[in-house]
Amino acid sequence: MGRDVVIEGISGNSMSLTAVPDGGFVLAGYSWAVATDANGGVLWRYADPDADPTHETYRQSEFHGVVPLNSGNILLCGVERTANESAALLTILNSAGHLVEKRLIQPPGPDKYAAVRFERCLRWGDGVAVIGSMAKDLTRFDWLMKLDGNGAKQWDLFDHQLMGFDAVESVNHNLVMASIGAVKTKLVQVNPQGHIVLTKDFAGFPDNMLRSAVPASTLQVITNVNREDNEVFTLNDKFEQIAPSRPIKFPITADARAWVLWDGSIAVFGHVFAQPGADRSFVARIAMRERPDEMLAFALPNPQSTSFRMYDAVPISERTFVAVRGLNNSVALSWVTFK
Repeated sequence: MGRDVVIEGISGNSMSLTAVPDGGFVLAGYSWAVATDANGGVLWRYADPDADPTHETYRQSEFHGVVPLNSGNILLCGVERTANESAALLTILNSAGHLVEKRLIQPPGPDKYAAVRFERCLRWGDGVAVIGSMAKDLTRFDWLMKLDGNGAKQWDLFDHQLMGFDAVESVNHNLVMASIGAVKTKLVQVNPQGHIVLTKDFAGFPDNMLRSAVPASTLQVITNVNREDNEVFTLNDKFEQIAPSRPIKFPITADARAWVLWDGSIAVFGHVFAQPGADRSFVARIAMRERPDEMLAFALPNPQSTSFRMYDAVPISERTFVAVRGLNNSVALSWVTFK
C-alpha cells in the first residue's frame, strides 16, 4: 500500500476513474466530475448544471464511465433521470472542466422505452465503446454504441444477447462483453463494424472480464457458481479455453475491478461485507503459480470512518495502480504497488 489522498465533498454509489495523458486523473460519479494532478491534487470540479440538489424536481444525473478523447476532452457516460423517465447521457468536458456538449439520447422510435441508460464506456481501438440498456414491457433490451476518438457517433447496435455488464478489447480488436441477468456468464464478441461474430456460455453467475496492465494475447474471465466459488478461465480470441480453470479461495463481488499483471498473477480491487452497515475495501492478488493468494484490506483514516466500496482502479505502470474508494462523504485515491 502506498499513500491515500482524500477528496472531500463528493460521494455516491457509482464512480469511475481514468488516467489522462498528462499524468493526472479524472473521476466521476453522481452529477459531478473531478480532475486531479498526478499526486491527487484537485485541478477542477464539474457539476451537472441541470441536476437538482434539492431533489424537488427529481432531476439527477449519474456518470458511470469516463474516457479521455483524442482532442484532450473528457467523455462522461451515464443516465439522467426525472420523476417520470430517464435518458442515456453523454457529456463532454474540455481539459479545464468546462462543458463542451451534453447529449440526452433516447433509442429510436416508434416504441417507448423505460430505464434508458448508459452503464459503461471504455476506449475501443481508436474510438470509444458505450454500453447501455433499456426496458419495454418488463423486457430488457441492450445497446452498444461506437463513437470515434472525438466522441462522434459512428453506429449503434440493439440486441438482447449483448447484456453488457463488463467489456474488454481482445487481441483481434473486437469488443468482448460479459453478460448479467442469468445463472450463467455469456461472452459476446462484436467486431468494429458492429456485428456480433461469436458467443460463448459458462456455467455460473456472470462476473468480471480481466483487463491487462501489460500487452496480452489471451482473454480471462472470472465466474462463480454460488457467489462463493470463483474461477478464472483463460481463452483465446476464438473463445477456446487454452488452460485449466483456476479456482480462487475468496469471494469476489461482481463490481470488482481485476487486472492481469506482468507475471501472470491477477490484481483484484473490490470490497467485502465487514460489519452491519459497512463494507471494507480490499486489494487482492491471485497467484497463478506457487505463491499463495493474498488479500489486504485498506486502512481506515480513523476508527469512525467507513470504508464503503471500492469503485474503480487504473494502472499507471505495470506494477502500480491508483484506486478510488468511498470514505463517508468523501472519496480516497489510493496508490498500490505490486512487488
